[in-house]
Amino acid sequence: MNFSGKLTDTYKLIILLSTMCALVAYILSMASGMVIAAEKIKEPGPRRKQIAIAFIGFCFALLAIWGAGKDSVFYGLLFTLAGVPLFAMQRIRMAREKSNEQR
Repeated sequence: MNFSGKLTDTYKLIILLSTMCALVAYILSMASGMVIAAEKIKEPGPRRKQIAIAFIGFCFALLAIWGAGKDSVFYGLLFTLAGVPLFAMQRIRMAREKSNEQR
């Protein structure tokens, strides 16, 4: 196989896209960790430390997504949005099956 610049660019895009998609789940979990810890801040325990750690993780994920570049972020957004109708169709089908079972 000959060395091709287009092949390496495609490989780089795929790697950055997979990294960006993995970071979406990470950033959402860090945000939810901050919200959950903030809701229970009046309870005893190291809640402020949990919020700080979640905030650091959130900032790290943002910087990593920014470092992935605009192309991979754009394609990741397109792939995520393309999955929304599939998710909606699956939920509708599951709701129909559940309503048929109850009859």
